Amino acid sequence: MRRIDETAWVAACREAAPFSPLARLVGGKTSPLLWGIPTGLLAGQEKLPQAVRTQRVKSDLLADRNTILAQMGSDLADFTTALNKLALGYLLPAIAKVDKSDLTARLLTALLAVTEAAPGNESADAALNQLILGCELPLVLALISPDAKLAAALRKSALSVEAKLAVAWFDPFALPKANVRELLRPWLASLVRSHELLRSTETQFSEAARERLERMARHALRLSRPDGSFVLLQAAGLACDREFLTAAVLATKSTPPIAELAFGKHKTEPKPVKGMPAAPLYSPQASLAVLRNRWAAPQLQVTADFAREQVWLDLSSGNQSLLHGEWSAKVQIDGRAANPIGPWTEVCWHTDKDCDYLEIEQKLSGGWLMQRHLLLVRQDECLLMADSLLNEQNKLTPANALDTSVPPPRLEYSCSVPLAKPVSFVPQQESREGHLVCNKKPLALVMPLAMPEWRAQPMAGDLTSHDNCLRHSLRTNARNLFAPLWLDLSPTRFKNPATWRQLTIGESLLVQPRDVAVGYRVQVNFTQWLLYRSLAWRGNRTVLGKNFATDFVCCRFLPNGETQDILEVQ
Repeated sequence: MRRIDETAWVAACREAAPFSPLARLVGGKTSPLLWGIPTGLLAGQEKLPQAVRTQRVKSDLLADRNTILAQMGSDLADFTTALNKLALGYLLPAIAKVDKSDLTARLLTALLAVTEAAPGNESADAALNQLILGCELPLVLALISPDAKLAAALRKSALSVEAKLAVAWFDPFALPKANVRELLRPWLASLVRSHELLRSTETQFSEAARERLERMARHALRLSRPDGSFVLLQAAGLACDREFLTAAVLATKSTPPIAELAFGKHKTEPKPVKGMPAAPLYSPQASLAVLRNRWAAPQLQVTADFAREQVWLDLSSGNQSLLHGEWSAKVQIDGRAANPIGPWTEVCWHTDKDCDYLEIEQKLSGGWLMQRHLLLVRQDECLLMADSLLNEQNKLTPANALDTSVPPPRLEYSCSVPLAKPVSFVPQQESREGHLVCNKKPLALVMPLAMPEWRAQPMAGDLTSHDNCLRHSLRTNARNLFAPLWLDLSPTRFKNPATWRQLTIGESLLVQPRDVAVGYRVQVNFTQWLLYRSLAWRGNRTVLGKNFATDFVCCRFLPNGETQDILEVQ
């Protein structure tokens, strides 16, 4: 434990008042210490953090000195207590100015002890606490310290802790790992404050740390709606969200032009700026994908977290989240549940000027495999959400595909994803499509391509909403199954007629069953798309006059009848 001259420290605190190292960051009504913290997490205990904004310590704040001192020895895993300790560090000069007892000296000793203890706790629950107490708090105390050597030691220790924590909890792309995903914003907020604490000192973050700060700021913009709200949460953006993101942008060099687009400063995407990073993002280490059609607001964005047993998904259009929560699926084979027996793993990630595409897979019991597809078509503002159910144990071959002596199993598939509040699903009465609607305003057209368009045609399946979830179900006798949903997210087409058809697949002059390959034609007004998915062996097949020898194809029909490839997966 470090020994200090308490008298000299208290005198230094009183000389430092008024102490406002975050003055450049204080522009609104929210303390910078509260940036990035979800509403309600502190359970009404915001007095100390909020006081940092004004650097005013009222008498009632220090009335119960025993309670304040008791917090110094509390568990580091409690975030509210850790944040209050950090706030007391910022408030030391203000406290010293009004304190007539030994409270300031005792706080100094206790806070210095906290900075030494913070790096020792390595649990995920305490990760953010380690950062604010092991990195940010030492930088605060270093600004107050009357001892230059001790100040240098505190800064050196702080930068070392930040580097170690970054390796422990973030991937090489500076994305938080799955078990600390929600820490991105408060973590970035602490780094922005730490960057400001070092601004006027000789000690600075390393090049690697500055690059992490740049990347995290870009991730925060990617994972934000134009109003500043966090896509991992349903809550609408608050003024403090914009304050936080603005401060993060100003602390970096590369993000200001991106922020102008993401915050809706430009109505259209300008010509690409050399060196500007792509709007989509994929991290295999973090098991996170962001499919985004552009930086400029209003953007279409799909955020998929497949680090858990059930994929977590958010679909946002501009400021409004449409789908938000676990995209879960249930499968029964001949009445027996096929349950997940492994994690989701990457099959394919692709991004270019036309689309973003993610394909992942998960093994199920009984020798079955679930493959999940997400395709965001940029120009057309459409999204494909689909599941492929494949029998890996008894794979289809050309020899047994048409064998009727062994009946195919009974497949029962259903998936659901929560509707974001206040979005609802409004189905059509005569046809099977429906709209996602918010306050009577349509936001998306949803078409279940594997089912006939008209309800008059019999089909064992449905697309409905239940318990505030969008539910898609199919039941059939087959060896494989493809369950696609096509979402048209372009407001200019919502009032136009829409239709779709299942197409005939041919190979070697034979019509192929739907558990071998499927094809669909989708049309909204005058815009048409063609989808093809192989579910069995790879073969040269014909659909709508087009030959395909690949696993998956999505293309757009041109006015002259030709097709333009959007995506082809070999």
